[in-house]
Amino acid sequence: MQEFLIHLEEVTVPTFDYEVLSRHASEALILDANFQIISIADQLCDFLNRIQMEGGHSLEDTIFKANLMRLNLLLHNLYGSRSFDNSQIHIVLNRMIFETVVNMKFLKSSNFEYTEDYVEEAFHNRIELLRTVERRIEVRGGDILPIEDRIIKSIDWFCKVSGIDTGKLKSKKKNKWIGTNLKARASHTNLDELYLAFYGMTSDVVHGNWFDLVTQGVERIGGRFTIEFEKPKVRPQPINAVARLAIDTIEYFVAESGYFQIKDAIDKRCNHCRKCLHELHKCHEVYLAGRNWPET
Repeated sequence: MQEFLIHLEEVTVPTFDYEVLSRHASEALILDANFQIISIADQLCDFLNRIQMEGGHSLEDTIFKANLMRLNLLLHNLYGSRSFDNSQIHIVLNRMIFETVVNMKFLKSSNFEYTEDYVEEAFHNRIELLRTVERRIEVRGGDILPIEDRIIKSIDWFCKVSGIDTGKLKSKKKNKWIGTNLKARASHTNLDELYLAFYGMTSDVVHGNWFDLVTQGVERIGGRFTIEFEKPKVRPQPINAVARLAIDTIEYFVAESGYFQIKDAIDKRCNHCRKCLHELHKCHEVYLAGRNWPET
């Protein structure tokens, strides 16, 4: 563990002049500051992932720790998208981050009761694809197309890696993981208050409903509509919120993984990030004061 601590020392939380941010009331500067905290969360996840690269993990431990790797990748992608002038990308990534955190905490808090079904759920659509391929091969009298051969081999490889028998999957009718939706999992892990913001309302963007169309430039004038394409404006609030979620999850992961040698150093950085996010939220409230929301 000691050899990794030098890498942790490289993760330093930035300082911000909140008075300047409030006085200038620049939403772009506040947004950038929030993204800097996302970068710190990304670096902390990266540090933790270096620690756990050794082998010999159980399936349950692998799922828990691999979800942190997924969180790491998503945070990295979110930070990398900071220059994109389109909030849709950030919203979709936030949704993916939320589901990753919920699943990680739900599996751990339920003592991995759902492990087998969690793994088997990943085969649900692949088994349907395999059945389709097998039917087409049968219709052709046994001739297998090259693409079908690759599909069969890919699914076979995935089964072997996962220790899964495809015959068992084809016969199994009920899956507890599929039967437990994300809202129920969020409630079980005390994240239900975040569900609507991170998942429910983000369906606007994912599924392209009326609200998403309106925010892209649809306006009502005299009973009729005008359509003038404009990218949805990027706001600091979703970035601030997902940064808080990431920081809380990092602390949770360290505590649950028993990394007591680094817990104080991680907690110190997380607490600093949390204070920064709180102050940045206050700066943004100053920016919003007196403005004609949501037009400006």
